[in-house]
Amino acid sequence: MSKSGYTIDVMCRDETHGARVPAILEATTHFLDTLQAPSEAEISLLLTDDQEVQSLNREYRGVDRPTDVLSFSLQEGEGAGVFPEALGDIVVSMDRTLLQAEEKKWPLELELEFLILHGLLHLLGFDHGEAEQAREMESMTQLAWRARHADRVLTAGFLEY
Repeated sequence: MSKSGYTIDVMCRDETHGARVPAILEATTHFLDTLQAPSEAEISLLLTDDQEVQSLNREYRGVDRPTDVLSFSLQEGEGAGVFPEALGDIVVSMDRTLLQAEEKKWPLELELEFLILHGLLHLLGFDHGEAEQAREMESMTQLAWRARHADRVLTAGFLEY
Protein backbone atom coordinates (compact mmCIF):
# COMPACT_ATOMS: atom_id res chain seq x y z
CA MET A 1 0.00 0.00 0.00
CA SER A 2 1.39 3.40 -0.89
CA LYS A 3 0.90 6.84 0.59
CA SER A 4 -1.70 7.42 -2.12
CA GLY A 5 -3.87 4.59 -0.86
CA TYR A 6 -3.16 2.27 -3.79
CA THR A 7 -3.09 -1.46 -3.27
CA ILE A 8 -0.45 -3.05 -5.47
CA ASP A 9 0.10 -6.78 -5.14
CA VAL A 10 3.18 -8.23 -6.83
CA MET A 11 3.71 -11.95 -7.35
CA CYS A 12 6.90 -13.40 -8.79
CA ARG A 13 6.80 -16.96 -10.15
CA ASP A 14 10.62 -17.00 -10.08
CA GLU A 15 11.91 -16.04 -6.65
CA THR A 16 14.97 -14.40 -8.20
CA HIS A 17 12.72 -11.50 -9.22
CA GLY A 18 11.56 -10.92 -5.65
CA ALA A 19 14.32 -8.39 -5.04
CA ARG A 20 12.74 -6.18 -7.72
CA VAL A 21 9.48 -5.76 -5.80
CA PRO A 22 10.35 -2.51 -3.93
CA ALA A 23 11.40 -0.81 -7.18
CA ILE A 24 8.30 -2.15 -8.93
CA LEU A 25 6.06 -0.74 -6.19
CA GLU A 26 7.79 2.64 -6.40
CA ALA A 27 7.53 2.84 -10.20
CA THR A 28 3.93 1.63 -10.28
CA THR A 29 2.90 4.14 -7.62
CA HIS A 30 4.63 6.93 -9.53
CA PHE A 31 2.87 5.99 -12.77
CA LEU A 32 -0.53 5.70 -11.05
CA ASP A 33 -0.02 9.17 -9.54
CA THR A 34 1.06 10.68 -12.86
CA LEU A 35 -1.86 9.09 -14.71
CA GLN A 36 -4.24 10.35 -12.00
CA ALA A 37 -5.58 6.92 -11.16
CA PRO A 38 -8.32 6.70 -8.53
CA SER A 39 -6.73 7.19 -5.09
CA GLU A 40 -7.88 3.79 -3.86
CA ALA A 41 -6.91 1.89 -7.04
CA GLU A 42 -6.06 -1.78 -6.69
CA ILE A 43 -3.96 -3.75 -9.15
CA SER A 44 -2.06 -6.99 -9.19
CA LEU A 45 1.16 -7.67 -11.07
CA LEU A 46 2.42 -11.12 -11.97
CA LEU A 47 6.00 -11.58 -13.15
CA THR A 48 6.19 -14.92 -14.91
CA ASP A 49 7.65 -16.65 -17.97
CA ASP A 50 6.82 -17.01 -21.66
CA GLN A 51 5.08 -20.35 -21.13
CA GLU A 52 2.50 -19.00 -18.68
CA VAL A 53 1.96 -15.82 -20.70
CA GLN A 54 1.44 -17.87 -23.86
CA SER A 55 -1.12 -20.02 -22.07
CA LEU A 56 -3.01 -16.93 -20.84
CA ASN A 57 -2.74 -15.26 -24.25
CA ARG A 58 -4.18 -18.39 -25.91
CA GLU A 59 -6.98 -18.75 -23.35
CA TYR A 60 -8.12 -15.12 -23.18
CA ARG A 61 -7.13 -13.61 -26.52
CA GLY A 62 -7.05 -16.65 -28.81
CA VAL A 63 -3.41 -15.90 -29.70
CA ASP A 64 -1.15 -18.92 -29.27
CA ARG A 65 2.18 -17.21 -28.68
CA PRO A 66 3.91 -15.43 -25.83
CA THR A 67 3.81 -11.67 -25.56
CA ASP A 68 5.55 -9.20 -23.26
CA VAL A 69 2.60 -7.95 -21.23
CA LEU A 70 -1.09 -8.79 -20.80
CA SER A 71 -3.67 -6.66 -19.02
CA PHE A 72 -6.95 -7.92 -17.62
CA SER A 73 -9.22 -5.01 -16.79
CA LEU A 74 -11.88 -5.39 -14.13
CA GLN A 75 -13.53 -2.20 -15.42
CA GLU A 76 -14.67 -3.75 -18.72
CA GLY A 77 -17.03 -6.56 -19.60
CA GLU A 78 -19.30 -8.46 -17.26
CA GLY A 79 -19.20 -7.13 -13.73
CA ALA A 80 -17.44 -3.92 -14.73
CA GLY A 81 -17.59 -1.32 -12.01
CA VAL A 82 -18.79 -3.68 -9.28
CA PHE A 83 -15.55 -2.87 -7.44
CA PRO A 84 -14.57 0.51 -8.91
CA GLU A 85 -11.25 0.58 -7.07
CA ALA A 86 -10.14 -2.77 -8.58
CA LEU A 87 -8.51 -1.86 -11.89
CA GLY A 88 -7.31 -5.35 -12.79
CA ASP A 89 -4.28 -7.52 -13.36
CA ILE A 90 -1.05 -7.11 -15.31
CA VAL A 91 0.99 -10.14 -16.35
CA VAL A 92 4.56 -9.61 -17.53
CA SER A 93 6.78 -12.18 -19.21
CA MET A 94 10.22 -11.76 -17.69
CA ASP A 95 11.63 -13.80 -20.59
CA ARG A 96 10.36 -11.17 -23.06
CA THR A 97 11.39 -8.35 -20.72
CA LEU A 98 14.99 -9.57 -20.69
CA LEU A 99 15.11 -10.06 -24.48
CA GLN A 100 13.61 -6.64 -25.18
CA ALA A 101 15.93 -4.92 -22.71
CA GLU A 102 18.90 -6.49 -24.49
CA GLU A 103 17.53 -5.44 -27.90
CA LYS A 104 17.01 -1.86 -26.70
CA LYS A 105 20.36 -1.85 -24.89
CA TRP A 106 18.94 -0.57 -21.65
CA PRO A 107 18.59 -2.03 -18.14
CA LEU A 108 16.06 -4.76 -17.44
CA GLU A 109 14.48 -2.51 -14.79
CA LEU A 110 13.61 0.14 -17.37
CA GLU A 111 12.03 -2.37 -19.73
CA LEU A 112 10.02 -3.79 -16.84
CA GLU A 113 8.82 -0.30 -15.89
CA PHE A 114 7.91 0.39 -19.50
CA LEU A 115 5.82 -2.80 -19.70
CA ILE A 116 4.11 -2.08 -16.38
CA LEU A 117 3.28 1.42 -17.62
CA HIS A 118 1.84 -0.06 -20.81
CA GLY A 119 -0.29 -2.47 -18.78
CA LEU A 120 -1.47 0.31 -16.45
CA LEU A 121 -2.60 2.41 -19.40
CA HIS A 122 -4.71 -0.50 -20.61
CA LEU A 123 -6.23 -0.92 -17.14
CA LEU A 124 -7.08 2.80 -17.17
CA GLY A 125 -8.97 2.39 -20.45
CA PHE A 126 -6.36 3.30 -23.06
CA ASP A 127 -5.91 1.19 -26.17
CA HIS A 128 -3.92 1.22 -29.38
CA GLY A 129 -6.19 -0.71 -31.75
CA GLU A 130 -6.88 2.28 -33.98
CA ALA A 131 -4.61 5.14 -35.08
CA GLU A 132 -6.25 7.82 -32.90
CA GLN A 133 -6.25 5.55 -29.86
CA ALA A 134 -2.59 4.69 -30.47
CA ARG A 135 -1.66 8.39 -30.63
CA GLU A 136 -3.48 9.08 -27.37
CA MET A 137 -1.88 6.08 -25.66
CA GLU A 138 1.57 7.07 -26.93
CA SER A 139 1.01 10.60 -25.62
CA MET A 140 0.08 9.29 -22.18
CA THR A 141 3.04 6.92 -22.23
CA GLN A 142 5.39 9.80 -23.00
CA LEU A 143 3.82 11.96 -20.28
CA ALA A 144 4.14 9.31 -17.58
CA TRP A 145 7.60 8.23 -18.70
CA ARG A 146 8.99 11.79 -18.73
CA ALA A 147 7.56 12.44 -15.27
CA ARG A 148 9.63 9.54 -13.93
CA HIS A 149 12.61 9.49 -16.30
CA ALA A 150 13.27 13.01 -17.55
CA ASP A 151 16.75 11.87 -18.58
CA ARG A 152 15.51 8.95 -20.72
CA VAL A 153 13.59 10.04 -23.78
CA LEU A 154 11.39 7.56 -25.62
CA THR A 155 11.82 8.50 -29.24
CA ALA A 156 9.00 8.32 -31.78
CA GLY A 157 8.63 4.80 -33.06
CA PHE A 158 10.44 3.42 -30.01
CA LEU A 159 7.13 2.44 -28.50
CA GLU A 160 6.02 -0.74 -30.18
CA TYR A 161 2.39 -1.79 -30.03
